[in-house]
Amino acid sequence: MFRAGARAAAGGADSGRTTGIAASNSDILAATISRAEEIRSMTPAPVKPMIERSLIDQIDVRVGTIETVSSIEGSQRLVRLDPQSPVPNGTRAA
Repeated sequence: MFRAGARAAAGGADSGRTTGIAASNSDILAATISRAEEIRSMTPAPVKPMIERSLIDQIDVRVGTIETVSSIEGSQRLVRLDPQSPVPNGTRAA
């Protein structure tokens, strides 16, 4: 619970009463059990079929390590990700 910052109507002083939502342990437990039952009743998506190797060979997949992350001036959300130096000669892992 938290202390209300509102002033009492009579006299203008803080009433000292607490307001807000206070959940009892039994309420929290009931909500947790309800959520667990909801999750248990979910049906996972079926596994997708295997794809041919020739299709994988058509995809350009590059894996690397991010060396540095820097802020972009004028943006609050964007960052610049600087990857590790590329593999020499475009060597591919098989």
